[in-house]
Amino acid sequence: MAGKPKQGIDFAGWSVNIFDGDTKIDKLLEAQGWQGFSIYFYLCQMAYKFDGYFYKWSYDDSTTTARRMGGGIRSETVKATVNTCFRAGLFHKGLFEEHGILTSKGIQRRYYAVIRSRRVKTVDPTFWLLDAEECPGLCLQGTNEDLQGTNADLQLAFADLQAANAIESKGKESKEEFHTSSKALSAAREKAAGGTIGPCPVEVKRLSAYFETKFSWNCSRELLDQFVLSFLDGASEEFLHAVVDNVVLRAPKNPLRYLIRVLKILQNEGVKDLAAYQARNHAYRQRNEGKKQGEHYCYDSEEGTL
Repeated sequence: MAGKPKQGIDFAGWSVNIFDGDTKIDKLLEAQGWQGFSIYFYLCQMAYKFDGYFYKWSYDDSTTTARRMGGGIRSETVKATVNTCFRAGLFHKGLFEEHGILTSKGIQRRYYAVIRSRRVKTVDPTFWLLDAEECPGLCLQGTNEDLQGTNADLQLAFADLQAANAIESKGKESKEEFHTSSKALSAAREKAAGGTIGPCPVEVKRLSAYFETKFSWNCSRELLDQFVLSFLDGASEEFLHAVVDNVVLRAPKNPLRYLIRVLKILQNEGVKDLAAYQARNHAYRQRNEGKKQGEHYCYDSEEGTL
């Protein structure tokens, strides 16, 4: 039986220009000096050593950290340094307060640079801060508790989709309404124009496999294929990949539910290809360029970056 995939890394690359114009490091050095930088460096190394892209830590661990580092470092200095790192943006304060971890985009970029050649690249989406464009091929997988509820989430999300389609199709002939049975789906794929069949089974299976990998779905293949079919018709494969990647990396919890809403919004707007999708998000960012960088947009409204 194969063991658990290695999570930590054996080395981490640091830019040689870290002391040349990095304002975050400048703020740390000004407030805490070289002793403060050594504490920051030590905590980053602990992250890379154990979980790879985050370090489970609390203020109660300050004394232990100081003792292990030695060199006259005191626990008060450790606490003050971590607080300075929060203010400077070297550590993500929100994730620390919510989950008790130390991490940042910089830590995660260095981590991904090392693991990008691994066959299996899996992280927890709750802790991950980088956009899909920065880490292609990455798989997001939650805790065991999250995974146990995935099939229930899929069933519930799929039910939401059925309800939405039922509302939209009100007044139409019953044969055009959304159905979940395999027989009804097969019939729906036969278009009126010459009885042309919709997406081919190979295309559906390929996309189902992609979705399954990204979400670590533990559900029946039939249900997964039905989910893919409901959005595949007329939409390009690269477009669906991009939507899935963005939702997985941005949604804090239950990315599947967010995906349903995002796809529904895009479907209503007639967005079906990658160029239109990128143009839509670019236009929104242009209208909101005044917002601070790194803000996480909400998916469950009809506005915002999807």
